[in-house]
Amino acid sequence: MSESPSPRIDDVLYDIPVEYRDRYNELLQRPPISVEKLREYVKKYISTVKQVGLMVKLLDMEQADTLAQTALVLLDSIEPGHPASTKLIITAAVSYFVFEEEDEEITGVLGFDDDVQVFNAVSRALGRTDLIIPVKRQG
Repeated sequence: MSESPSPRIDDVLYDIPVEYRDRYNELLQRPPISVEKLREYVKKYISTVKQVGLMVKLLDMEQADTLAQTALVLLDSIEPGHPASTKLIITAAVSYFVFEEEDEEITGVLGFDDDVQVFNAVSRALGRTDLIIPVKRQG
């Protein structure tokens, strides 16, 4: 997909719900992490989540797996000719997923709703509607 649109970071931020926006924006400001390193982090994180999922039955493992797969697809979609903003919004989204500042996510208290919203905003900005993850409504 070398004809990827040049995403505007402000558009991604605007599309992310306000309660998650500051944390994502903070990740945009951090020094970049290599795509290879982020792939490793995704694999380690989903492994940890699966371990926790054995004990915490409320943890949505299907959604966690979907997020991990989407993270890897987004990372794989980064090409050398893409605008810098493309790599930045993708790596910040993947960092958002794997570097949870609140352990509530892993305990299942919050679930993965915030990660879904961030990934969906990035996917829309990239024109990758095939990567949109359905938002699960709490019952």
